[in-house]
Amino acid sequence: MASVARTVVILHGAAGSAASWDGVAEAVRASGVPCVVPDLPAHGSSGEPALRSIGEFADWVEGLIEDEGLDGIVLAGHSMGSLIALDIAGRRNTRLAAVTLMCVGHPMSVSATLLDMAASDGDAARSFMAKYSASKRTSPELEARREAHRLLMDRVPRAVIEADLHACNGYDAAVAAARAVSVPAIVVTGTEDRMVPAAATAPIVEALESPLCRSLDGVGHAINIEAPGEVAAILTETAENSSLL
Repeated sequence: MASVARTVVILHGAAGSAASWDGVAEAVRASGVPCVVPDLPAHGSSGEPALRSIGEFADWVEGLIEDEGLDGIVLAGHSMGSLIALDIAGRRNTRLAAVTLMCVGHPMSVSATLLDMAASDGDAARSFMAKYSASKRTSPELEARREAHRLLMDRVPRAVIEADLHACNGYDAAVAAARAVSVPAIVVTGTEDRMVPAAATAPIVEALESPLCRSLDGVGHAINIEAPGEVAAILTETAENSSLL
């Protein structure tokens, strides 16, 4: 029997937008797998008011999934988006076939330095996040992608960045949610991730039941920018893998 590709839904991270996942989404779609990447409220082209907690974001995403009639989906999230995806999976939403958690951690602590920047200086906060999201990898193509991503971040208002960071910093239900997940879970990490290091991911991996762990060698926190092809391949494989789902 042929495998049936599930729809992949990707949730971007703090200070992000759907456009920052264009490269990944296009590669997933090119493989024949449907892919949906929404702008979370107050991000990208969304005109909706900003949200202030992971639970509020999860409520909004569940409403979107319901309104769009999406079912049997692979819900994937990156960083803040991974906490949102984890919260939804922990609710045992029956529309999920699998959950992919990219750069997930508990606690997803945000440094006081970055929180102070986000409260007063949006440019400084964006520069800090861009610096610490990057690995030592470099090439003309990668630097162009980093610059394009930074320009997208510039469009996110400072107050939204501040709200995002506080939502991550204040979320304390990740381990409990992971213990409640009943669908297959894939955890994706970058070995050079300085924003959410391996020590922060470990409690989630331990709480999940038999997760599939994939590590991207030499990749930092911005996995969508540094390794879009590898990330797309993981999402595509998950969506097409009938034995997993």
